[in-house]
Amino acid sequence: MRARSLCLGCKRAPAVDHGRCSACLPAYLKVQRQRTDDKRGSASARGYGAAWSATAAAFLAAAGHRCAIPGCHRRASVADHYPRTRRELVDAGVTDPDAWHRLRPLCRHHHDTIGPRTPRGPRRA
Repeated sequence: MRARSLCLGCKRAPAVDHGRCSACLPAYLKVQRQRTDDKRGSASARGYGAAWSATAAAFLAAAGHRCAIPGCHRRASVADHYPRTRRELVDAGVTDPDAWHRLRPLCRHHHDTIGPRTPRGPRRA
């Protein structure tokens, strides 16, 4: 039987996840999230500033705050770029990546659980 490895952080307790013990894991994950955020840039730097907030709010209101995923009855709270991400649209030189025909309303659950490449339900607008 293989011996349990020790935490890569404190080197004392048994590792449970990501090579860290339960005491060291939260701090490790916080640092990892910060590194990822630093690479991505701020929301404002990615184009999600005040103008985007106004566009998203107007779009969601016009869509009746209904999630576009068939069978979902949750309130839509996210204007999702679909079928291409905002980054893909900007990289392709699209002049208005936030146009309503490139968006679709999603509830927070579906926005956070469905990947950008996964086919999703029909758009509602």
